Amino acid sequence: MIAVVFATISLVACGGGGGGDSAAGQITYFQQGGLTWSSLTAEKHGYQVVDGFKGTPEYICTGATSVNGGPETPDNFNKTAGWRLPSHLELLNLYKEIPKPVGWALDRVWSSEINAIDFSTGVTYYGNGSRAYVTCVK
Repeated sequence: MIAVVFATISLVACGGGGGGDSAAGQITYFQQGGLTWSSLTAEKHGYQVVDGFKGTPEYICTGATSVNGGPETPDNFNKTAGWRLPSHLELLNLYKEIPKPVGWALDRVWSSEINAIDFSTGVTYYGNGSRAYVTCVK
């Protein structure tokens, strides 16, 4: 069973096009495999660091900032802690269970192992020279 939840939030664009870049400013979530999955970013992202760490897929999910050594404040796609990139196995299992998640582009999606699964074919692409969409899990 898949539960879909809609949440409208203000998104902050991070350097290099990372962070919240949902075109409509709305992120959707669904449950699968014991995880909560976010909708995909509106744009594809490279895995290499461009314009600082804030542009990477990892930062989109886990980013936090600290001012003058104070406590970290989430600065990720939805401003809440506890999110991360899915592992390759988690992403592959999602593809096997739901090969066409509602609202997802059928294209490459990053995993935490710096590879991407193409949701149009199920093929894994390796390397950080590619560009792919980002989803986050919790």
